Order: sequence, then C-alpha cells, then structure tokens
Amino acid sequence: MRIPATGPALAGVTLTLAGIGAWSLGGDGGARKGAERAPSMAVAPAAGPMRVAVDTSEAPRRVAILEAPAPRPAPQDEAVHPAVHTPADTETVADATDAEAATARAAALELQTERERAAVATLRSVCSAQQQLQASVRIDTDGDGGGEYGYFAELAGTATVLRKHDAELGAILVPVGDALRPAFLAEAFGALESFGGQGVVRRAGYFFQIYLPAAPNEATVAGLAEASTGGPGQVLPDAKLAEVIWCAYAWPAEASDVPMRTFFMNQEGDVISCGGAEGNPAPYAGARSPRFDAALSRAVPRDMNQPLGLAALGNAANDGELWIVPAQ
Repeated sequence: MRIPATGPALAGVTLTLAGIGAWSLGGDGGARKGAERAPSMAVAPAAGPMRVAVDTSEAPRRVAILEAPAPRPAPQDEAVHPAVHTPADTETVADATDAEAATARAAALELQTERERAAVATLRSVCSAQQQLQASVRIDTDGDGGGEYGYFAELAGTATVLRKHDAELGAILVPVGDALRPAFLAEAFGALESFGGQGVVRRAGYFFQIYLPAAPNEATVAGLAEASTGGPGQVLPDAKLAEVIWCAYAWPAEASDVPMRTFFMNQEGDVISCGGAEGNPAPYAGARSPRFDAALSRAVPRDMNQPLGLAALGNAANDGELWIVPAQ
C-alpha cells in the first residue's frame, strides 16, 4: 500500500503489515527506522487486518508498521484432498456385501421351501379329487359301472366334453352340460396353459400335468397328456386301465439360482421327488419337463404300468435321476 508523504491529513499514520519492522516517516517525507513513538500517537493493536490511525497533533508525522499474526489456514477441500480408505474400510464394505448376499440367499431358500410345500399340497389335493371322481362313476366309458380317473379340466368341471359310453359306439365324447357339477377341484385348476400342445396348470411357481393310460400296445402302456383345451384329446384313455392308474408331475415353472425339486404322485398316493441338491441345477424346469415314465422303473421303459423307480426299492428310474421319498 502506498501512502502519500505530504498533506495535513496525514499528520500521524499507524499501519500494520506482516513481516515489516517499525518505520517512521518524517515531515520531509524521508524514512528512518525508530522504536520511539510520539506520546500522542494512537497505535492500533497488532491483530487482524491492516488498520490506520491518524493523529492531528503537532508531533512529527510518523507511521508505525507493526507485524500482524499469520492468517489461519483455510480448511482443506475434500475434493482436492480425497479421503483415504484404509484396509478396515474395505473390510467393512466387504462385510456389508456378504451380509446382503446372505440375506438374499435366505429369502430365496424360504421362497423355495414355500413353493415346494405348496406343490406337494396341490398333488395331495389332486389325489383326493381323483379318488372322489372315480368313486362317483361320473366317467365310465365302457359302461361296466367302474368309475375312471380324469384330467384337470374334468376334475375342475371346466371341460367342454365328457367321456361317456355308448352301447353302439363305445367310448364317446359328449357335451358336458352340468355332468361334472359340483366339481372336485377348484375351478382355477381348469385354467390350462398350452405347453407344447398339451395342457398344464401353473400354480405357485410350478407346472402340474396329469397323465392317463392309453390302450396297451403289446406289453407297454403309454401315458396320454391332457389336451391344451382341457380334458382328453383325440385319443381317449383306455377304459379299463383308467379305472386303476393315473399319475401327475409337478416341476418348477422357471429355472432359479436355488434349484427346486420335481415331484411325482400316482394312484398309490405317495409323493416322491428328485433334484433340489445344493449346487446342482434342477433336472426339470420350464420347458424341460418330465416324460410320463420319468419316475417309473426302467425295467420296462415307456410303460405307465411299472412300479416306482425308487432307489430305496432297488429300482432305477427311466430318467436316470435319484428319486426319493421327501422328508416333508
């Protein structure tokens, strides 16, 4: 800062500047160093920014320059000085990630358990409905007084046609009317989805499919799936065999990170399962569906009239999977 050395208004000036000693300006504008201050001179405290005091007395004009304290450093900018992450911080983030993964895994396992239990319960409901339908003799295509098992649409009362016996034509299909009322399953089971031209029911993350026996072909009995429109297709189940055997499968409708089991049930009323082992993909999911004889003994392949392919019975299954009686 420049200060004029002349003029009555600057009879006495005191300045505070950092790093400079005390100096006096004489009346002639010359500068000399001196520690003495005129008695009437007002000196500003040596703190804060530069301050100027003016003395109008007759004493020689002096300017005292005192040293000010150093300014406080400005706070560091985090953008300029980013935070440094320690190994402990990294471990904390990793622990949080592991905890989230464990929580997600536990939720997936809980959902898997709920869906598997629901699938088993559905198969048991189907078994009960089959027993009631067979006992009611509502379907009797050979007219012998023995009731036959049915498909989902027949059990739910939504089939548009019904298998009947005709004295001249034998087994025929006739309009249903109210022949299957009351139904033995909830009407929702009659809402079929087309699955490769066949009818399946989707419930709680699972597909369900019923097979009824075809007429024997030499020594084997093939399984007939339900039509996508509900009930039998163009080929009707065998009247005699449909009085005694049927089977159903339940398999996951979609693949998942947590493999779910596939279940099988037939007229015996026992549920068996395969798959679902930790770390192994489910043998069946979505479009990968079990063939009608998948869970039956491979002693005679493609024969619906075979015993269960249970390892506990010493029977290998047709699909090569390990079928067991589930714990639940």
